[in-house]
Amino acid sequence: VFALDKGTLVPLALDKTYEKRSPITVFVAGDSMAENVKKDDGTLGYQREGWGMRIGEQFEGITVSNQAVGGRDTAEFISEGRLSSILAKGQRGDFVFVSFGHNDDGSNISISDYRANLESYSKAIKEKGMTPIFVTSISRIDTGADDSENWAAYDDDLDTYAAAMVSEAAENGDVCLDLYTAFNNALSGKTYAEARAYYVPKTVDGTHLSTEGAKLAAELIAKLLGESASTLKDLLK
Repeated sequence: VFALDKGTLVPLALDKTYEKRSPITVFVAGDSMAENVKKDDGTLGYQREGWGMRIGEQFEGITVSNQAVGGRDTAEFISEGRLSSILAKGQRGDFVFVSFGHNDDGSNISISDYRANLESYSKAIKEKGMTPIFVTSISRIDTGADDSENWAAYDDDLDTYAAAMVSEAAENGDVCLDLYTAFNNALSGKTYAEARAYYVPKTVDGTHLSTEGAKLAAELIAKLLGESASTLKDLLK
């Protein structure tokens, strides 16, 4: 950008605080808990969804670009160039939901490496002039409980990864939405049969979300966002 100064064109400094307000793109960097899933063609007998498919329903005037991919941990999403792709597409003022944990746990990525990876996301996203918003993972559900029992989470070490994300985001001055705790609290007091409605059938697994589970996750993210300091909350419905 140039300005006229005494008959000569000189560069005009850009305002570093500028935020592109309309339209804003909200990117999703994550795993299968958030990814876009093809609709059941009738052969599976159940529907699986990721919360990234539903998060746009909570906002007005944004575009959602869901780049979450199943099976990825924090390291793979970077090494495969997926974070770089988001940064190439994004613009100053856009936001990136970052949500990993299940596959970091499954890949035995240490908590220290997990935190270091999250810090890399934070730095890279902010260097582009975009804003990271971290979202903790959702609990797995026990696949062996009786329908009449109280809901039972089967977490392995997911609680440890969730706590690490909350702590790392705080150290980096980033917003972190503790979906892990919020989802657990939402199912607290429900029977196992009632809680299973938010997950795919137990004959499939105890990890992935049903349509109702994806909707609940998106609603909880919106609620947590509304209680946060993020300016993105201004665009919630």
